[in-house]
Amino acid sequence: MLKQESVNMAEFEYDINQMYSVDSMNLEDLGPLGTFNSQGNLVVLSPPDVSEETLDIAYAMPSVPSVEDMMPVSPRGPPARTPFPGGLNFVVEINAADTNRKKYLYSHQLNRIYVDIKTNFPVQFRWDFERAGSPMFVRATTVFSDDAQSEKRVERCLQHTHESANAGIDPTIVQNVLHSSAAPGTQGVYYCGAACLPDSWYSVLLRVDGRPQEPCSHAYQFVCKNSCSSGINRRSIDIIFTLEDHTGQVYGRQAVGARVCACPRRDKHKDEGAARAPPDKRRAPPPHPAPPRAKKVKVEPDDDVLLLPPLPIVGRRTMITGLEVMLNMMEAVVAKTPEHEADKYQSSIRALRLKIQELRGGSQAE
Repeated sequence: MLKQESVNMAEFEYDINQMYSVDSMNLEDLGPLGTFNSQGNLVVLSPPDVSEETLDIAYAMPSVPSVEDMMPVSPRGPPARTPFPGGLNFVVEINAADTNRKKYLYSHQLNRIYVDIKTNFPVQFRWDFERAGSPMFVRATTVFSDDAQSEKRVERCLQHTHESANAGIDPTIVQNVLHSSAAPGTQGVYYCGAACLPDSWYSVLLRVDGRPQEPCSHAYQFVCKNSCSSGINRRSIDIIFTLEDHTGQVYGRQAVGARVCACPRRDKHKDEGAARAPPDKRRAPPPHPAPPRAKKVKVEPDDDVLLLPPLPIVGRRTMITGLEVMLNMMEAVVAKTPEHEADKYQSSIRALRLKIQELRGGSQAE
């Protein structure tokens, strides 16, 4: 039988406010339990309506929801990336023994999954189940591999976001590029992240109850390709797997690379071949062609005075045209010749002009 004590109403309201006040500074202390509403605000329990001046403590304190009744919250900010097995020896394994006939492959050399879009690929998780509590959670978060892109959240592209099949589905599921193979709403599988909060990373959380006797396995699939222009946009991605308890404490972390493409086998062989290339040839930038050397044209002096011998030319217009060509050429040379050297061309130019006028006059007379 609970002992009931009367307290002042003002004191009770202060205690309740302290219990349920949440701001951006203590979100991490909540762990993975809680929930966001459609506006991205964290939902917490409200104290019961109280209309009397005094009340009984036994009936005033609201019941705290159990772990089973609460939804996980996406971590805020870029996730940590450093792999470590932790005290529970957390291990992530991908069985590539029988993947040649399937649409996904795994490269041990590169620690990378090659998979087609919307194709399931299973992942196994192991840790010291006997030493761990229950339940435990495995979180899968997709991140950009490049450190320069680490502050950017990986989101689904516009084309795949607006597919008709997404109608009526929670926006958190739609925006996540990584999905569980289980149907939305499956017990023990949670989608985390809030579209209205840029620092709320999208992730898939898997709940593991009890102490399994064998490695825990779960299948995932990507719903965007690396080549999607408005999403991943040809940037390399990794999947960060973390082992957590219900408070959000991380017990282990491992990373696996991923490439979502239409030809997994082709891209896998290409990347492995590039990795095996000698260091001096690996991703060597193409040599820049040397600029073409300017050709030096040797200009021979051409200022000799020559006399044309008597030549029989058929056609007056032919004769005029030939003389005009010679006249134009000499005038072009004079334009580029210093003034004190241009005098020697003048007599020839005058003679050509007179001859042309004479021929033209004869043509008009006829």
